[in-house]
Amino acid sequence: MNSLPDINFDYERVIRQAERLEALSVRLQRASEQDMARMLDALQRAWRSESTPAYLRKGEKVEAQIQTLSKELRKTARAIRDIAEGIRAAEMEARRIANEY
Repeated sequence: MNSLPDINFDYERVIRQAERLEALSVRLQRASEQDMARMLDALQRAWRSESTPAYLRKGEKVEAQIQTLSKELRKTARAIRDIAEGIRAAEMEARRIANEY
């Protein structure tokens, strides 16, 4: 059976990893909303040709894919956190029961 410090250490490490995923998600969201919009706007102003609309559509598609990835990372981070909390609670309960006997 793990000791209490071992349980807390593993839990905290997993939570930090989930936080890193959330931070990455925020950076991706910001990049898709701000950076891509600026880039596509600058492209539209600077490049005038028949292929410009097609290129802009592709850029918008990439932007949507980045936003989807950002949302999936947030969901993954949330799932990791939920699972870690469940495991921690189960380990704590197992420790409590073991200490009773």
